[in-house]
Amino acid sequence: MTQKKIERLRTPLFSATMAHMIKNEHSEQDAPKKLYEFSYLLVSTVPEDKLSEEVGALKSAIEGAGGTIETSADPSLRDLAYPMSLSKEHKKTTYTAGYFGWIVFSAESDIVKAIEKALDSHERVLRYLLINRPPMAAVSSKTKAPGVGAQKEKEKKEVNAEDIDKSIEEMVDEPVKAEA
Repeated sequence: MTQKKIERLRTPLFSATMAHMIKNEHSEQDAPKKLYEFSYLLVSTVPEDKLSEEVGALKSAIEGAGGTIETSADPSLRDLAYPMSLSKEHKKTTYTAGYFGWIVFSAESDIVKAIEKALDSHERVLRYLLINRPPMAAVSSKTKAPGVGAQKEKEKKEVNAEDIDKSIEEMVDEPVKAEA
């Protein structure tokens, strides 16, 4: 480019447009992604050999909307605590069992609505729950809720037959106090 063309491009409008484009480019890259957990129940009528296809469809819906899959659990058949109904084409079907699974994914908060809309349209999802999850580093197998296994394990000491016999003899030999 010649110097004259470069000077013509340096107009206030051009500079403002470029600054806006550069700002948006950096904000897209620096936008913090949050972790979300999608727990779901698939209808029990799905054949077991087709489960991976159904889960793949759920994962592709998340990825198609801009999410990134972090981890997931394969669905397993569970009895439901109460019967659940699903209406499809004016026909109501009641289920007493379903395949439970979950997917943890990261996404920007502004695309979660698009992900939720895509998951809503899935025909074989009986129920689902989509929650904001704390970062993976904060959730570990060592973290326990208060009162749930929080007590320290007592030290186990080795006991042999001689020690047991000795303690029994001491208990038997002690005089019994008469209660008045």
